Amino acid sequence: MKFAKVLPAFSMRQNLIVVTGLIVSALLCYMFSSTSVIFVYNRQLIMGGEWWRLFTGHLVHLSFSHLALNIAVLIIILFLGNATLQGLPRVIFMSVMAIGPCLFLLDSRLQVYGGLSGVTSACIGYSLKRAYHLGTKRSKLLYGTLLVGCLAKIILEFFSKQPFFSTLPRGVENVPLSHLIGYLIALLPYRSEVLPALPARL
Repeated sequence: MKFAKVLPAFSMRQNLIVVTGLIVSALLCYMFSSTSVIFVYNRQLIMGGEWWRLFTGHLVHLSFSHLALNIAVLIIILFLGNATLQGLPRVIFMSVMAIGPCLFLLDSRLQVYGGLSGVTSACIGYSLKRAYHLGTKRSKLLYGTLLVGCLAKIILEFFSKQPFFSTLPRGVENVPLSHLIGYLIALLPYRSEVLPALPARL
């Protein structure tokens, strides 16, 4: 009996549903600007009681290039790693729930924030971590290097006014802290990360 390190079809459908829902929601927010006003992270309005903005701000993008890059990354992650990304919806949920409150507590100067970059960073970190754990000795070196490289890229962005792979409108600053929070969430140990042994051939 041999075993394949793949997920049940139900888990892969969960990944597809969650990621697709995230992408569609972000697209709708960009298409209908009135929703962006309601959903965007705004510190003053949050302090005034509009607490939902801590979690809905991820859906608001201030430039199409920023939105397109996040969508492209999510699609690539899902296409290449869906069969092994056990627990991806949980990582997305945790990053959505944690990034806004952490920004509110850790960066009092940040008044307005929007975008899926922090959540996307969590997905990137988690997919690389899964690939590292499931890889061969040779591939572990590659994925380990990528894990460290992505972390270094995030740290370097603290010293840059623009993200490395997209552009933001004039007057809008990059928020690498959101990327770092999402990435660190992805690197947390999860009890159910060990894939179940599924019979590939009897």
